[in-house]
Amino acid sequence: MTGIWSGLAARRITAPLVATVLAATAALVAPAGASAAQGDAFCGTDYGQAGWSTPVEGTIINELTVRVLVGSDDIRSQTNVYAWVAINNGSGDVWLAENLNNGVAYPNGSLLQAKFPLTGTDLGLITIENISKIEISYISGLPDAFSSWDNWNMNAVRVLYPKSPNLDPPLSTAIDWSQYDQLLYGSGSPWLHRFKFSCDSEGGPSWETFNPFWNAI
Repeated sequence: MTGIWSGLAARRITAPLVATVLAATAALVAPAGASAAQGDAFCGTDYGQAGWSTPVEGTIINELTVRVLVGSDDIRSQTNVYAWVAINNGSGDVWLAENLNNGVAYPNGSLLQAKFPLTGTDLGLITIENISKIEISYISGLPDAFSSWDNWNMNAVRVLYPKSPNLDPPLSTAIDWSQYDQLLYGSGSPWLHRFKFSCDSEGGPSWETFNPFWNAI
């Protein structure tokens, strides 16, 4: 486990965050009626699903934009939320990680968004069809010895990529669809996923979605 934690500094690791290991027994939930959904894996109740858009094959991507809509339970200060992207060019998954909030609190109903750089790795050029999985996980902040583990709700998640590697759209609340294509979008009510320190029937520490187009490429 120590190797996984120390790998955060380098951004490239060979397995998801320790939180995912805690969720290893999560059921693979196959969304009903979604032809482009291979499934999501998580602990808790399935209140929604992630739908993947048909990729524009061959599009070289330098970065993703990850947008998370916080629900009715906020992200506490010192809690760190991570996005994980599995890159697979046929030789197995290589996981990249990015801290989305750097320990900053996000209130109920707020939009957490961050860029996820895909350059500076030893993977060479990455095209959109190389992405096999995406995961959101967290490490709970503990402001003092008397604090309980932080729980928070993710009502929706959207992942975008620039239409061209020459584009670098700024982060904004409104999405400029002339510059972005959508990789996936998922939402649910009362939440898409409830993040909790350990797995139970309500939620768990991570949420993962699998690209239904990857095997066909």
